[in-house]
Amino acid sequence: MTTAEEYRLLGFTDADREAAEKFQADPLAVAKLASEIRRVIGTFPAESEGITMPDDSRNSIAAFLETVPDIRRYHAERGISDEVSWATLADLGKQLDVSRRTNGEYGLETHWWMTIHWVGAIYALGRLQYLLHRVPDNNPVPGVEPGEWVIGVHIPETGPLTPEARRRQLRAGS
Repeated sequence: MTTAEEYRLLGFTDADREAAEKFQADPLAVAKLASEIRRVIGTFPAESEGITMPDDSRNSIAAFLETVPDIRRYHAERGISDEVSWATLADLGKQLDVSRRTNGEYGLETHWWMTIHWVGAIYALGRLQYLLHRVPDNNPVPGVEPGEWVIGVHIPETGPLTPEARRRQLRAGS
């Protein structure tokens, strides 16, 4: 059961918290996704080895909520601070808000995107998110061999990123 404080730390708006609490999730779909998430936490699966997502993204949200203790434990065991852990997982609330603004209702168009947060592959460090992943064979990166580990930088939708803010952020992350 997700607490009011956890909803807050996960970045849920009041409307999305209320919708999550009212939603009657499919227990089989939630259990299947939660099991898949637990199986791959810390393994950095390639996109082609991705997790099978339920058709109804609200079941994905329920599975993410169910597995918060699992990813939080993974973070703690690796020395990831509470601040970074919650900032990373709070992207769920941000993505819910984007989905609500886009579609006018509770749901999560980007439920596949959130899996990288729940397997420990991406972290919010200040204004940016950093994703550790291998370069896939089918999506080459100039100067990098397929299979090499790289860090991708993602700019979340949290406002403008001016050139000075970008320089400051990248200096802080180095």
